[in-house]
Amino acid sequence: MKLLATSSEEGKARWAALTKSGISPSPTNEAELLTLRGAMLDFIADFANWDNSTVPDYLETSRR
Repeated sequence: MKLLATSSEEGKARWAALTKSGISPSPTNEAELLTLRGAMLDFIADFANWDNSTVPDYLETSRR
């Protein structure tokens, strides 16, 4: 939840869609996998932001 404060709007929307579907996409459901891929790319983009690169929550999440 702490990451939402600095996340992009697109990322927030994708993560919300994943939580509605249970976050564990089925390997056969291409739409869910594409949503997960987009959410992960959004996280990477947000983490690459210089201001977020030293935020402990981003570091911990990326290590997991």
